[in-house]
Amino acid sequence: MKRTLGTMLAAAVLTACGTTPSLPRIDPPGEAPPVAHVPPPEGARAFTLIGDAPSPRTKQAAIYDAQRDRMLVFGGDANDLWAQRLSAPNEGSWQRIEADGEAPPPGEVVMSIDEKTSRLFVFSSKAIDRAWTLPLDGHGGWQVLGFGSAPKIALGFALVADPIGRKLYAYTSGQPEMWELALDGGTAWTRIAGAPQKGGFSCRDTLIHDRAHGALVVLSGGWPRGDVFSLSLAGTPAWTTLNEDQAWFQYGAMMVFDESAGRFLVLDPGEESWIWSFAIDGATAKWTHLPVEKSDHVRRMDASAIYDAGRGRAVLFGGVDFDTQTLRDDSWALSLDEAPTWAQVGTLDRRLPMDYGAGLAEASETGAIVRFGGLLSGLSTSSHRFDGKTGRWSPLGDTPMAITGWSAGAWDPSGQRLVTFGGDNNLQEDRTLALDLASSTWTSIGDGGVRPSSRSHHSMVNDRSGDRMLVFGGMHRDEVGSYAPVGDLWAFSTPGDQWSELEVSGSGPGARQGHAAAFDDAGQRMLVHGGTTMNDVLADTWILELAPSPHWVALAAKGDAPPMLDTQFAVFDPDTRRFFVVGNLSQPLSSSADRVGVWALSMDGEARWQRYCPTGTRPGRVDGALWTERGLFLTAGGSAWIFDASSPTCK
Repeated sequence: MKRTLGTMLAAAVLTACGTTPSLPRIDPPGEAPPVAHVPPPEGARAFTLIGDAPSPRTKQAAIYDAQRDRMLVFGGDANDLWAQRLSAPNEGSWQRIEADGEAPPPGEVVMSIDEKTSRLFVFSSKAIDRAWTLPLDGHGGWQVLGFGSAPKIALGFALVADPIGRKLYAYTSGQPEMWELALDGGTAWTRIAGAPQKGGFSCRDTLIHDRAHGALVVLSGGWPRGDVFSLSLAGTPAWTTLNEDQAWFQYGAMMVFDESAGRFLVLDPGEESWIWSFAIDGATAKWTHLPVEKSDHVRRMDASAIYDAGRGRAVLFGGVDFDTQTLRDDSWALSLDEAPTWAQVGTLDRRLPMDYGAGLAEASETGAIVRFGGLLSGLSTSSHRFDGKTGRWSPLGDTPMAITGWSAGAWDPSGQRLVTFGGDNNLQEDRTLALDLASSTWTSIGDGGVRPSSRSHHSMVNDRSGDRMLVFGGMHRDEVGSYAPVGDLWAFSTPGDQWSELEVSGSGPGARQGHAAAFDDAGQRMLVHGGTTMNDVLADTWILELAPSPHWVALAAKGDAPPMLDTQFAVFDPDTRRFFVVGNLSQPLSSSADRVGVWALSMDGEARWQRYCPTGTRPGRVDGALWTERGLFLTAGGSAWIFDASSPTCK
């Protein structure tokens, strides 16, 4: 007999998981503290997201807002909240939802909706001791609620709401446990059940509420995959295993619950013409193959998906293309009738390589921004141009940079070209390349004479008055595969396309890689910050003075200097004469779990660092920075941002 199911709000946890770790048991703590409002850090909203729709992204969360017939998308590389209409008029259109208050931090999240109060609940996938809530009727902003007796989350959790019983339920991964929280005035989570079985490994789970049978049902994405467990909530909660076999789908598969048919559906990105199906109250307890229309558009890893109850279909958004390893920002709907077929929701379909170590440069004459290189973009075009009006990237065509990451480059205004050097494609490069934007073609230059050794993670800046590029440091790999940082300084003359090594007097910053550098044209100097040696992470700042002859000066500045950073990028503002460092922190600086920091170094008069404390919408992790006419331009995965450098700094 088919089950009649009530409202089911499921959220799949999108955390990485591999081999089974040994996790300690986490018992509920003692008396819970009262619910408390967690104040946001002081500061101003300084980040502005560019674009009229979500950027290409992965590992975001999505949920169906039944009252407004729309899909809500949050997280991934930023903490922007978007709504996509699922019905006419304007079907498929996107709207960015702006709200006052402190928004959830960027990153992977888990969401649920309390239909009675029309509130969105957002939790970090790493903790359930606090929630960010937002009224979806537009009356009110973000609020942060703290809860007691919450378990420490090791790998993530799945979340579901029971609108009738007024409960939130959380199923933790790694060390499986079920917890509940009262929606009306609840102050603490309560553990109601342990693991459904001995052994196995829970990860990337999906949780639904089976109102008809008074139970919670879990689809495990761990090891083995495809286990389905039901937890009866009547009397003493007890687990029942529903499946007899497993479904061996890949990590990152799309998992959704089809409410009309009472079945889990799993889209394995490795398959094109069928998806996994499991009826939780079917005639058999086995997984079956559900034939679907073959489509190359929906072979995705770590996309988000919802069940669209208004039309009885599954809707997929974003993720990583399984074949080309590109980030996507399109939406596709799978009809769930007798002959399931795919149809695009809206017309947006942008693709951006999911790469690491891509570089940024701006054509000073036109303001065109170019993204080049990237280690994971060998299957796709890796050079892209940014349209500031639409906030979208478009490919530049064929390029030899396709499999080279962590190169460095700068714009050559005299030659109207982008010049790059080096990089790592598992065989380190010592090539110098030039990109002609007009024809979107790359050529090899500077092949004759001496040149720097092959390297990656180095810096390259443009010295306009000297008609040259300066290359400093980086990581060199020798013939036997051993890596070591280097500390030499080279100049590339742009009129003659020739390299020469510069002699610098005095002691300098020493060999390092992964540092940030920018050039001060008026002061005729290059500034270098941070980086790593073979043994240490650095947080020092140096100035290369070019007049009267090249020499290094160690900068001893006062104020709130940047700490040691995982990665860093630098720009120079010629109007205010400030040197900016943007970086990703290994540890958050505030309760909002910020991992992106921005610092400004004043260069007029006494050298002093100041740190910004921005709130509101912001990226989760930056991977590039430029100074443009609009201000500090940043990239984070597929998104692009402008940082307002006139915003107040931290007190």
